[in-house]
Formats: sequence, C-alpha cells, structure tokens
Amino acid sequence: MTITTSQPLGAYITERELPRAAEGRVFELLLPYRIEGSEQATVFRWRWRYTDAQRALDAQIGIINGQRARHALEKQAFIRQVLRELRERGERLYSIEGQKIPVRGEAIGGRP
Repeated sequence: MTITTSQPLGAYITERELPRAAEGRVFELLLPYRIEGSEQATVFRWRWRYTDAQRALDAQIGIINGQRARHALEKQAFIRQVLRELRERGERLYSIEGQKIPVRGEAIGGRP
C-alpha cells in the first residue's frame, strides 16, 4: 500500500481560490508533505476551474451547488493522481504521530 496515514488522505488536503480567470473561478487543491529523512516540506498541487458555463448548465438542470459537487470530483481525481505518482515512483505517503503533515518516502521493500 502506498498510503498509510492516521487520517483519510482527504483530511490533509486544503483548497484555496486563485484569482478569477476570464471564463470562471480557479481553485487549487494542496496536499503538503515532508520529504523522508529531511525537514524539507513541499506540496502536491491540483488546479481546477469552475467555469461560468458549467455554473449555468448546473443551474439549468437544477443543481443548486454545482461547485461543491465538482470540488468532490476534483478531490477524488487529485487523490487518484497522488496514488498513481507514488506507485510509479515506488514511494509511499505515511504519517508520524505528532506531525501534522504526512511524510513521502521510499516504499517498504523498494519499488513494487
């Protein structure tokens, strides 16, 4: 397994809204982590847009908060991407008691 954290991975993910683009709102999902064997911290990033056209379509078909639904889909896609990258690199993400962010390091036993 590539993720062994004390909380669900989604609990470590934060979101921020970036400056609006011409076609709609822009968001970025962030998953901070520390690199194993160092104090260096970095972040996985996933940028997504909720366009005015999507908002209008959602309203037309009766979806009240399409942005929230889209956020959930984007978060799932982001988690799948993180898992894919960890698998491809033979790495894992794990938590250490007392630390707020997970650690990224080599998978136990090396590459799968």
